[in-house]
Order: sequence, then structure tokens, then C-alpha cells
Amino acid sequence: FVGAQQVFFDVPDVPGTFYTAEDWVQAQRDVAVPLSQRPGMAISIVSHCKAPSARDEYLDELSKYIALDRFGKCGESRANQAITKPFPEVKGKSSFVPSVISFGAQYKFYLGFENEIADGYATEKLLENPLVAGAIPVHLGSPDVEKLPAPDGSSKPWYVSVLKHESPKALAIELRALMADEKKLAAMVEWRKGLGLESNLWGTHNGPVSQAIADLAWDTDEIGRASCRERV
Repeated sequence: FVGAQQVFFDVPDVPGTFYTAEDWVQAQRDVAVPLSQRPGMAISIVSHCKAPSARDEYLDELSKYIALDRFGKCGESRANQAITKPFPEVKGKSSFVPSVISFGAQYKFYLGFENEIADGYATEKLLENPLVAGAIPVHLGSPDVEKLPAPDGSSKPWYVSVLKHESPKALAIELRALMADEKKLAAMVEWRKGLGLESNLWGTHNGPVSQAIADLAWDTDEIGRASCRERV
């Protein structure tokens, strides 16, 4: 795993230069909103344009079939009429900030498309950004990720794999079907129940996680995160 920092967050003792404690509390409230009550369908934030994974072209096609809002340095387009707030300007160097978290928490699906598709390569686009916002990740990346269980170590569904669909239209059909079924939508985030800031996600103490990481030949550090032996 590359770039994954955390999934759950608390109000910092020292909130920082740009954000107040209330900003973080509001982000917690926004993340807790059930998926069925969120006004937006899907969001994508991309700042590396023309990536080798051809994600820009895929998003162009997918946008024909679902309400997808796109933000980042590669341009902005909106299809969810209920989302009217401007995309937040990130203050400081990190995008792990309450304004971005709250904005993403307006959506049911958070599209995390990797820069490239390579064995054993998964980043915060799957493992942090969507999960922090309490949304369902829709991931374009290594099929190896399918060997990993949910963040709680269970076999519960937790993300949607782009590569399992033969076309953007086929992916759109599944996303629309999920959105129309409140029970299936809730099942995609069932793994979150009972977990929190101190939970060991994908921890090596967990049998299924350990086996999946071993199968993928990934190293793990002492707090349960993993990194590729070779960057690609």
C-alpha cells in the first residue's frame, strides 16, 4: 500500500494553522451521514492528467451514464445538481483536511483511479481518500487487490472493482443498481461498524490479511500498513 495514512480520524489537540476544532467536528458529522441520505452520486478528484492507466478517457465515457462530479487540476465538471458548494481550496501541503473530507462525504461513490495499473500497487486512491469520506471506493488498479479482505479483515464487500466490468457502461449499471437498493448500499460500509481510530485495519495479526499480503509478497510495517517491495 502506498500513501495510505488512516481511515478514521479525531479532532486534533492542536487543530493547525488553517482549520479549527469545529471544522474537524463537522467533518466527523458529515462522514457519519448514511450513504442513502447523501445528495451526490459519484466524485472523482484527479490532478495527474493523461496517466498511463487511461483513467481520463474512462472517466469521460463513464460520465455519459452516471452523475459524476470531477475535480482537480485536470479540470472540473459537475453532474450532481444538489451539490452546489465550490470545491475547497486546500490550505497547506496535505489534502487530509476537514474541508476536503466534508466535501467528499456528500457522495455515495468515490472514484479512486490509479495513475497506472501494476501488480501489487494500490494507493490512497483506494485505501484512504474514499474510506475517510465514508464513501464506497470505486477502484481502477491492480487486480491483486481483490485478494484483500475488507479493512476489518472480513469477507464483507467494501469496494467496487472497475476491472470486473467489461465497459464503463457496465460499471455504471452496477453503480446505479447499488444506489437504488438501500440495503445493498449499506452493506458496502457494514465493515465500518465497531471500528475507530485505534482499530488495526488490515493488521498483520489478522489471519486473512496476513495470508493475502503473503500471497502478494508485500511487506508490512509494525502498525499494519503495507508497502510494495518495488515501486513501479
